Amino acid sequence: MSNLDKYSRRSPEPGAVASPAERGVPLSVYAVALFGGFANLFGSIWLSISMIAVWVFVPMTDVSSLWRFSGELVQASGRVIAQESTGFSEGGSDDTPGTPVYSVRYEFADSRGVVHEGTSYTLGSVYAQGGPLNIEYRADDPKTSRIVGARTAPVPIWLLLVIMIFPTIGVVFLFFGLREGIRRTALLGNGKLVRGRLVGKSPTNTRINNQQVYKFEFEFEAEDGSRHIAVARTHETHRLQDEETEQILYHQRNPLRSCVVDALPAGVTIGPDGRFRAPHPVRTVGILLPPLILLAVNIIGLAVALG
Repeated sequence: MSNLDKYSRRSPEPGAVASPAERGVPLSVYAVALFGGFANLFGSIWLSISMIAVWVFVPMTDVSSLWRFSGELVQASGRVIAQESTGFSEGGSDDTPGTPVYSVRYEFADSRGVVHEGTSYTLGSVYAQGGPLNIEYRADDPKTSRIVGARTAPVPIWLLLVIMIFPTIGVVFLFFGLREGIRRTALLGNGKLVRGRLVGKSPTNTRINNQQVYKFEFEFEAEDGSRHIAVARTHETHRLQDEETEQILYHQRNPLRSCVVDALPAGVTIGPDGRFRAPHPVRTVGILLPPLILLAVNIIGLAVALG
């Protein structure tokens, strides 16, 4: 009889099954169960890399023009102060250079005669030093201005849509990974512990580390005598085939919500005292590090953007 069976079959004290404190689920186990799994690992790493690009390039896009120039606009004459290449270009290929983007500083006088300076970005346009320009600015805020037909940032708005595709992929993986993690953590503290027998095994369309992921189905009997199926998907098939029956956690009020204990992320185990234990500290850090890096990337990015 395993440690889990001994714990599950002993006479619990009142409220022991429902209380995480009695079950013995430390915070580290909750964290591993929540953030463990391929979807969370891949999503955190992918989103961390993608968000670096977002925080770098989004401030360089012309997206703010959508609302900054939404009011009444007034045109005025201005002149070029200076211009230089930004190093950005659009179009082109490996054999053909793209069209360069230039930064153009200018000055103009508003309707009250107050002189303002501004910077716009033009695609392939080269102006003469001191040459004339057509400027447009907000009637209620002349400091918000641009060269007519130019933009206020070196990167066009449409590139923002391309950039956002990549973090969206990470968000989708994290959504499904965290949804499954939340279900697991709810079962750790309050789930009923039973055993189930393997009734089905089939390959999926997924591979992890070049290993086939299989879908396992285990039949178990709930406390009221009804029978249900617990499903687990893993490429580490030996974890679910090393015993005649496997340990199952299910929600007592809704047995359809269940999980296989040996399929919990990173080898969460049961100690001699019948309590859940987190994996080795190195593995625990390996699971928690990607979401921590993701959090750090966004905190630093936000601080730089606001600074």
